[in-house]
Amino acid sequence: RVGQTECAMPQHNDDIAQLAQEAKEDIAVELERLVADGRQWGGHDALPLKYREAVNTIFEHCYYSQASLDMLVSSCSNQPRHPFLVKSCNLNTLSEHVAEDMRGLSIEKFGVCPEIVISSGRERVETEVAAIGPLLQFTCVEILKNAVQSVIEKYGELEIDGLDEPPITVHCSRNDGAGDAEWVFEDSGKGLGGTRAGDTCFDALFTTRETMREPNYTYSRDFGVPFSGAGVGLLKSRVYLAMHDATIQIGGRAGNADGALVRVSFQNSVDEVLQ
Repeated sequence: RVGQTECAMPQHNDDIAQLAQEAKEDIAVELERLVADGRQWGGHDALPLKYREAVNTIFEHCYYSQASLDMLVSSCSNQPRHPFLVKSCNLNTLSEHVAEDMRGLSIEKFGVCPEIVISSGRERVETEVAAIGPLLQFTCVEILKNAVQSVIEKYGELEIDGLDEPPITVHCSRNDGAGDAEWVFEDSGKGLGGTRAGDTCFDALFTTRETMREPNYTYSRDFGVPFSGAGVGLLKSRVYLAMHDATIQIGGRAGNADGALVRVSFQNSVDEVLQ
């Protein structure tokens, strides 16, 4: 309706926020349909190679649009502490909070939880990045969720407590000279299926399970994160990290046949971004 005189443009923040919220809800409906179609197709492996890139692009644009609309709603809000505003985010504290939540979830779901150790070296060094908190929180939940499930599937519920080394570690560090930071997750679980790891795990509908599951939304946390679903969590996390000028790489652990190492690299200076 661009150019039509009868089209009243929104004049107030509340009007813009409402339009953004409605658009976000429309996208959510479309995403649910796409995931349902994916289950009907049989998931990632049943999708012809020539279509995978196009499907990935559709999902990526939907997730980017959702997050952007959340930011728009936040910018229209009169609440200075709104969660979808860019602010300084402490990776150590965020990791600790998510790990605590993950312990409760794992015990509820499996009856046990592998040990999760948060490390920043011999002495705790706070690692802060300029970020939108809920988006990094979602990413941390997805990575630790995969690690917990992978470790339990490898060792079994009865052997978890007898392991010599912590099966899951999270290391936060910052290179002050370069102004960047790293967020590294390492686990000794089953990994991502050997040759199916790497970039493939970021494809829409990718899962290491033999059959796709219906999304399980019993674990909602603050922002609604399913514990097991249709294989879009890592793709969504990569989109969120790209919005922070950050990258994510997933591979095997050096010298280990099993396990996974997830490295998230931030290339921003907190002070520069916030200014």
